[in-house]
Amino acid sequence: MKILAIESSGNVASAAIAGEDKILAEYTVNIGKTHSQTLLPMIDRILSDAEMSVNELDAIAVSRGPGSFTGLRIGSATAKGLAAAAGIPIVDVPTLEALAVGVGNAGGRLICPVIDARRNEVYSALFEEEDKGSGKGAVRMIGEERALGMEALLSELEAMDREIIFTGDALRVHADKIKAAGNGKFMLAPLSSRDLRAGCVATIGLYMLESGKAVEGSDHTPVYLRLSSAERERLEQGKTLG
Repeated sequence: MKILAIESSGNVASAAIAGEDKILAEYTVNIGKTHSQTLLPMIDRILSDAEMSVNELDAIAVSRGPGSFTGLRIGSATAKGLAAAAGIPIVDVPTLEALAVGVGNAGGRLICPVIDARRNEVYSALFEEEDKGSGKGAVRMIGEERALGMEALLSELEAMDREIIFTGDALRVHADKIKAAGNGKFMLAPLSSRDLRAGCVATIGLYMLESGKAVEGSDHTPVYLRLSSAERERLEQGKTLG
């Protein structure tokens, strides 16, 4: 069983090919170019390096959000096009869960991925490691995925009697706030695991595929958690005019 994994939910563009017992190839860039410029050439290269064609894949795993609206749409369109061409399904991998898996051994701490949602907000959820002997890197979500203010999130987490490790691209913006809060209970993930890689998407994607959680390409839709800036502005303008 082999899958192609795509990550384009944030600043990083990443693609990976994975089999049942290993990541066969992975390519990740964070150089400021748009995903529309980098993603397809990256996928072509990684398939070439792995000496494979799309028709040899069993599924496409794609980071389904939350994250950048533009990035998610590019990843979604790319996954749908490849899946349709090869006649294979898509696996919708939760972006926050993939970030949590990327932390590795959290040492018993809760894992809190935070994705920058602009306007001093983040997309976030809490995860706990489980099934450590399975080799799946499994984590369990506590509560639900949310978009909320960073201060509100930190206030909630400070009330918990657990140590928490933070990861995700929002650390670039909010690292100092996190370090100043928590009374010593909060820590930051290493730099190497703060940006999501397609290998983590592939890890979860394989498990979901084996569990029968793939969908037809036409049924795949990104998860945004909130309205885009343009949609919010239209609503605000409508209320003003009304």
